[in-house]
Amino acid sequence: MTHKAFVIFSILFLFLVFANSTYAQNQTLGPGSCGIGQDNCHANDNNWWKNDDHYLTVSSMYDAQAQYEQMAELAGVGAKNLFKDESLCMKCHGTVISGQEKRETDNGVSCESCHGAGSAYKDPHSEGDPKMGDQRPGYTKGLELGMHELANLDKRSELCVSCHYINDEKLLRAGHPSGNTFNYIKGIKQIAGHWDKPAGSADTDNSLFQKAMQKRGPIPTVAVAAVEQPRVIYQQAPRPPGPPPTIGSDPFFPLTAKGTLTLEPFPNVPDSATYREILLIVKQRLELLYSKIGR
Repeated sequence: MTHKAFVIFSILFLFLVFANSTYAQNQTLGPGSCGIGQDNCHANDNNWWKNDDHYLTVSSMYDAQAQYEQMAELAGVGAKNLFKDESLCMKCHGTVISGQEKRETDNGVSCESCHGAGSAYKDPHSEGDPKMGDQRPGYTKGLELGMHELANLDKRSELCVSCHYINDEKLLRAGHPSGNTFNYIKGIKQIAGHWDKPAGSADTDNSLFQKAMQKRGPIPTVAVAAVEQPRVIYQQAPRPPGPPPTIGSDPFFPLTAKGTLTLEPFPNVPDSATYREILLIVKQRLELLYSKIGR
């Protein structure tokens, strides 16, 4: 091999190694990798997430599936691709886990949707005392390995705009809301639920959001298709005050107990279970209950 050929080969080899390492640094691991069901520094964040609207983004689409499929068809995505991780829809409505792009997604918008794919920075970003905040050595390392710099207010608002402000003509023609009435201040205050401190005046500066919208571009005027707008009916309703209803007192559970009703212990449901798996467990539990009462 000549010297010139050796140099060219070496450059190509290094390029391939760099390309592969860069690709490996940006794998999305999914919400199960960031503390769900674990006692670590993100356990509280995940408890917050499971009661936040972002958690339900996919579930709400299943509740109005016919309307969303119609919208997907009109937008050129295709109804059959609506819940596929690689589709345009799931880029904002779900967590696209690397290696599972061909599957239907079950996870809503989660950690890595905002903080960036975490395979490379997951371990390094935890270095240092959490009380140091963005002064931790781990924070700097995380940024170098693909973690989004959300402490930068301009970058944070641009990230919010990327999903909450729609100016894609195909989506708008299909009836997708533009998001031009999105309340940025309310949204940031809601997101601050998993911060170590409440949102400050700089965090809720609406001019940042306006600036990010202008950077993204205006919303075009298009002829909108006549489609039924999806109604989000899958929401976390607050538990009513007072003791839980007893059998026979609830109009939605009008059963009269006859003697003692004994059921096997409720099966353990891991925090990483998908809503489909949870629904199956509930279905099996109801079938057991009805078999006990002769229904």
